[in-house]
Amino acid sequence: MKRPSNVQLLYWHNFLLYFRPLDPLAVLYFNEVTGSFTAAMGIFAISKISAILLEIPTGILSDRIGRKKTFILGTLTGIIATIFYALAASSFFLLLGAALEGTARTFFSGTRNAFLYEVLKETGAEKEYSRDLGRTSSFIHAGLGLGALAAIPFADISLRLVVAVGIIPQILAFLVCLFLVEPKIHLQEKQKSFSILWAATQKLWQNKRLLVFTCAQSLARGIDDAGYRFRSAFIAPLWPVWGISVLAVFDHIGAVITYWSAGKIIEKITPKWIIIGFEFLTVGCKGIAVLLNNVFSPLIMVIPAFGFGPMMTAKEHIVQNEFTDSQRATMGSIGSLLQALCYLVIALLMGAVADHWGPAVAILAVIVIQLAVTPLYARFFKQ
Repeated sequence: MKRPSNVQLLYWHNFLLYFRPLDPLAVLYFNEVTGSFTAAMGIFAISKISAILLEIPTGILSDRIGRKKTFILGTLTGIIATIFYALAASSFFLLLGAALEGTARTFFSGTRNAFLYEVLKETGAEKEYSRDLGRTSSFIHAGLGLGALAAIPFADISLRLVVAVGIIPQILAFLVCLFLVEPKIHLQEKQKSFSILWAATQKLWQNKRLLVFTCAQSLARGIDDAGYRFRSAFIAPLWPVWGISVLAVFDHIGAVITYWSAGKIIEKITPKWIIIGFEFLTVGCKGIAVLLNNVFSPLIMVIPAFGFGPMMTAKEHIVQNEFTDSQRATMGSIGSLLQALCYLVIALLMGAVADHWGPAVAILAVIVIQLAVTPLYARFFKQ
């Protein structure tokens, strides 16, 4: 029997790692335990704070100890985080779980894409990066979509049961990690930790185009991630709880389809118009959905999912071409750090506004902030 390739193993690791039945219902579960939307969004914020503290160290660690060991450490940390969520009877265990979840994600934020790029480069296939990045990323959303589907039978019984079910795929993801093979390119490029960080920081600061793009991407991702986490609070009064999971399934189906075909889409439409077009689409759909505030609003919110794959792939292709092999994961982690900072501010803002004026006003407030993203992207492409 032929051994699965690194790329095939990455497919399945992404799928299993993100098979998270709780994901579309997390804000409701946290609100149920804590009794407050501000506290619920604060749990997400704790996850991002741990990411802020550890993004750079884990990126350096990946460049030092290798991609496979980093995958193993991240997956084990994610398993423990899910167990803490399942045991939570008060905010304390939720906070522990959030801190560990944020830590787990930092192990993958710069490493996953660096691993894929290095695997392709050592075979001379780095030109296929956009295609393979889109396909491996589609498995993330396949996992999220099927995970949301798996939550439906348990959602009306207990949200805690939904959390517990998510432990099983995390364990399977750990087993997949054991079969990964370290890219030879990375083994040849190891440096001292401080040298990696200093070189990566210099590279980002000196490359003004990359700096502008990183700032735009950080603000956009911070807003999108916080908005996605909070979306259930807006939908809950309009749809039943199981309907939120169904909506998430369609959300991720759109991402799977467009991620899988992202490479071909980018060849036909330039990254510039994909990225800017997605920002206009996202702001427009959010605004219309909130202003309507009726049973059709959740369906309108799903529309941007059908442009998500090409947008994310185009962004990643741009930055990976600017990164160096020896600091690839560290530079990716610097970008993830800035995204985490933006997320932290936006999440806390949304929670506070929602507690005082309701979820709809919270989303509108963030839409106003998101209007600053498109001019930053326009500046990058103009340069």
